[in-house]
Amino acid sequence: MESVMTMVGRDGEQARLAAFLTAADARALVLRGESGVGKSALLDHAAELAAREGHLVIRATGVEAESELPYAGLHQLLYPLLPDATRLEPPARAVFDAVFGRPEGAPPSVMTLGIAVLGLLSLAASRRPLLLVLDDGQWLDEPSAAVCAFVGRRLAGSPVRLLAAVRADIASRWDAAALPEAPVG
Repeated sequence: MESVMTMVGRDGEQARLAAFLTAADARALVLRGESGVGKSALLDHAAELAAREGHLVIRATGVEAESELPYAGLHQLLYPLLPDATRLEPPARAVFDAVFGRPEGAPPSVMTLGIAVLGLLSLAASRRPLLLVLDDGQWLDEPSAAVCAFVGRRLAGSPVRLLAAVRADIASRWDAAALPEAPVG
């Protein structure tokens, strides 16, 4: 088996990511740094490590052009799990209508959607551990970022991990997410 990619001068960050993936109390980690310092490469490294350990890895990338589209980021992140959504109870499935472009009535609250997302992630991770990787999190639309932060604060002890990277120089919902952070410089 080939070795996982090694990055020069990133031993500390690589060790922290490896520990994050295996720690029983881990839930979420936000990598914060300036543009171009290697956050995306560290996400790639963590995704490769997780995949080699048998995790299902789902990736999404915030896109500035979609930052004003409610639920665009959450749609990108959850779309690969859409088949699992059919296993949810009807009320929980209905909550995802706003995310998957079938809105009827008022959009769900962050808490309502967050609880439904936790249920979906739990189903998806029932077969094998799950790593959610979000790059350029600063460009996620507000509702998606709020739900991701809500979910990230509630993953302790579960087989789901959330790893996000955000730019330090752009204000975003992640600034007040109350999630563990690792500076990248």
